[in-house]
Amino acid sequence: MVILDLHYEDRNKAGSIGWILGLPIVFSLIPQGSIRIPFKDREVIKESLKNPKCFLGQQGLNHKCQNFHKYVDPWHENYCLFGNKITKEKQREFMIRGKELLFKIYKREAEIYTPPNHLWNQDTLEVAEQIGYKYLTDKNMINLQPYKVGKLIIVPEHKFNNQDIDSIVYAHYGVDIIDIESIKGFKMGNFKDIKPVQQSYEKIRLNEILKHSSKIGRDLKNINR
Repeated sequence: MVILDLHYEDRNKAGSIGWILGLPIVFSLIPQGSIRIPFKDREVIKESLKNPKCFLGQQGLNHKCQNFHKYVDPWHENYCLFGNKITKEKQREFMIRGKELLFKIYKREAEIYTPPNHLWNQDTLEVAEQIGYKYLTDKNMINLQPYKVGKLIIVPEHKFNNQDIDSIVYAHYGVDIIDIESIKGFKMGNFKDIKPVQQSYEKIRLNEILKHSSKIGRDLKNINR
């Protein structure tokens, strides 16, 4: 069973997403970027979200760090590896603003929070639970299974490839190559099918270390280009 989290951002260059109608998909959207999504695609997303097996996810407010970055990737918002801490109050402020904006556009409550660039800290988890999210997605580096923190279900997901047949995956629509016919051939699940399990602190911590190391390595590589 494949559960697909589709990160649709305003940089999409792949054309209409009309093909997704009827599929149980998560739409992870950047609230301020949603304003720039083509009208036809917004209507497709609205129609899809009438299906209770589809979910609305939120990627921060504008998916960009409040700290200035000249050389490294600025596309994170809840947690910064190269700058001052983003306070809990600041996180709460933009997360609520983003949630309200998505509801205004799509008339559906965002139940999933996707921290931009999958970077988050304990404050992010606490705010997400307090303001009503049911799930928070993370990047899966070591085949980590979904687990609970308080009432929040943490959902590790990895980058989609056409060989995935039993995974929780994400893909950036219009950026990543998606084999539409392969997806239609998969047994598709949705977030209601997710059953959290007990995970050790050591395994969760290892996933964070590997994720941070990967992102730091990518940024350092870009600096040296």
